[in-house]
Amino acid sequence: MYALQDFFGALKDIRAWSYLAMKQIQFDYRRNLLGTSWIILSFALTSGGLGWLLAQLQGRSIPEHVTYVAFGFVVWNFVLACVTEGCTALTRNRSLLLQSPIGRSGFVFSLVLKKLYLLGFNLLTAVVLALILGWRPSMTVIAILPGILVLTYTAVGTVTAFAVIGTVLRDFSELVAAIMRLAFFFTPIIWYANARFDRVGGDSPLSLLARYNPFSHFIEIVRGGALGYWPAWESWLITLGIGTLALIIGLGVLQWLGRRLVFWL
Repeated sequence: MYALQDFFGALKDIRAWSYLAMKQIQFDYRRNLLGTSWIILSFALTSGGLGWLLAQLQGRSIPEHVTYVAFGFVVWNFVLACVTEGCTALTRNRSLLLQSPIGRSGFVFSLVLKKLYLLGFNLLTAVVLALILGWRPSMTVIAILPGILVLTYTAVGTVTAFAVIGTVLRDFSELVAAIMRLAFFFTPIIWYANARFDRVGGDSPLSLLARYNPFSHFIEIVRGGALGYWPAWESWLITLGIGTLALIIGLGVLQWLGRRLVFWL
């Protein structure tokens, strides 16, 4: 089966796609005065500024809300980058794809690894920012690690599918970007649902929106542990289910169109 051969063949060639990921990061931040420090600075300014502003508007404690927003942005930035940049993961590397022996999936792994590297920077920044504001981690913080593993698992399948579709349909990236811009406002990143997912009632539209929005559950499995409570079991089931479905679809699309991608490059 072509898709599985490409997937596992690229997975074994870890040196190639990990090197490609590191070189892409260096290329993105070369000749910048602060280099990769811009990752930390931009994240701290965005999450801290928005957290402070919305705490004032919603009448909430500034330390509590800034911490809530910062850990929410950690996950959202990763999801957004994988989904939007995943659409151009192959077309952006056209010359390498045509000339190097790296499989199609190698460019998927490279992009996901790059975004995991940036997620690590953002997570560290969120932790430092929260500690300054008085946040103290509890034992539930260990839930962050399996949460990141689920995010990575889902990202691989999603980027695989979107990279192939984005190569065939160049307008696909614009559609995805528009949907993600709207999804940001419908996801509890900077606003609160009335209750946590395991206690959501049927009366509040915001609670229902948080419960049935899949992005909410991906944020929950990471942010919940950081905020001092165990993420609800249904969030784990939903995210694992979506991740498995994304991987199946990704491999199916790769099997269907993978060999013919050169015609669209």
